Amino acid sequence: MIGLAAATPIGLSIAIMLTIISRITVSATATTTVIRTITTIISTAARNIV
Repeated sequence: MIGLAAATPIGLSIAIMLTIISRITVSATATTTVIRTITTIISTAARNIV
């Protein structure tokens, strides 16, 4: 089914869009995790200083 969908221009564009969306979602999740980690490190450091 994926092969048939990819054979049509509309199916191909949808497949590309889904791929891009999934990559953006993954990178956004990774960015959120990094931000949370940095925030945790900063708050921990602030507590240690105080």
